[in-house]
Amino acid sequence: MHIQENLLGENHLDTATSLINLANLYYNQNRYDEAELLYQRSLHIQETHLDAASRLKNIAKLYQDQGEYDKAEVIYLKLLNAQEKLLGEDHPNTLDSLNDLAWVYNRQKRCDEAETLYIKILHVQESQLGRNHPKTVVTLINMGDLYRGQNFYGKAEILYKDVLDIQESQLGENHPHTAFSIHNLADLYQSMGRIRESEALYIRALESYVSNDPYALMKICQSSFRSLIEQAIRIGQTGELSHHSMTQAILQELNT
Repeated sequence: MHIQENLLGENHLDTATSLINLANLYYNQNRYDEAELLYQRSLHIQETHLDAASRLKNIAKLYQDQGEYDKAEVIYLKLLNAQEKLLGEDHPNTLDSLNDLAWVYNRQKRCDEAETLYIKILHVQESQLGRNHPKTVVTLINMGDLYRGQNFYGKAEILYKDVLDIQESQLGENHPHTAFSIHNLADLYQSMGRIRESEALYIRALESYVSNDPYALMKICQSSFRSLIEQAIRIGQTGELSHHSMTQAILQELNT
């Protein structure tokens, strides 16, 4: 590192790359303070280089993982400033950064600002890429999550169902992404107290997860499904549940 700085100078782009690589190593070793210092050193070098500017995301992601959303916001704004000047507001990379910033605003409970960004992103993506493009679908999911977090269940349902329709058509019913969207919609219906619809979707998701073997997601879905049945028992709506073997097994376990 010291040799490179002596040969190329402290502000050379290759020096910034080496700083990033070393920072990534420290980050993977959970040496967050040391990683942050190196990311900050690289930040000043990278802001004037377009290719390197995208690496600012490494710094923002570090702050996100630590829950330091205010610092992440500052980095994303710097990145967006560079991308808008050098690439334009409608460039896919610029839109990706807007999506990241909107996510941060959502975490900060700045929901109106997040919604404004998502609407802007969606408008451009639908025009440039089409409603069914994977990046457009990600934005639809993010908007649905935003609305769900605000208890705007009707708006979230429209978006989640739209995503599910696209994925079933484009990817098939048994694709992991489709299964995750079925799971998302089941969670939403559980929050809305729509026991019967939620149960049917959880069963679909679990059956798909079993066939695709995404173990971590299946465990989350199993926990959510169990929570639904517990909810049905608690509010006296077990009559809404089906006679499916998965449901009956959990009911029997809970009632013993």
